[in-house]
Amino acid sequence: MHPTLVQYLPWASVGRALDIACGTGENALYLAQQGFHVDALDISEVALRQAQRQARARGLPVHFIVCDAVTFSYPPNTYDLVLNFYFLERRIFPLIARTLKPGGLLIFETFNWRHRQVRPEANPAHLLRPGELGQAFTDLGFHILTHKEEDNRTTLVARKPKAP
Repeated sequence: MHPTLVQYLPWASVGRALDIACGTGENALYLAQQGFHVDALDISEVALRQAQRQARARGLPVHFIVCDAVTFSYPPNTYDLVLNFYFLERRIFPLIARTLKPGGLLIFETFNWRHRQVRPEANPAHLLRPGELGQAFTDLGFHILTHKEEDNRTTLVARKPKAP
């Protein structure tokens, strides 16, 4: 599981979780071990088959969904926690906001513009600009709990406000 998830998971209420672009599912499996009901999506059938084998072997009930994160339905006010690690598709920011329950937590970490110092061939469209992630979710009404731009990574932990 990702260290950022372990660090900030205590800020989340146990309930339903969505892991966007989950890859081979390590974070989703960790959440299931912590008592979450997890939906985990990824475009790679190969990665999700591996994740499903791990879930079965460990007796963890994770719902893996093969789909593109852009075409996922993002049901409104459904999840207590949304994870997004090392996947950047700006078009889904409002969908993430919609699918979180009021009071729900977002844990988001991905590469920023400094990543080109490490990997010059990285597509700039897939890298966050300075301050971009925090501003995007502030504009969507979120309360920013932490926003760090360290080295080539940007980390955001934000809470969707509770309904008035």
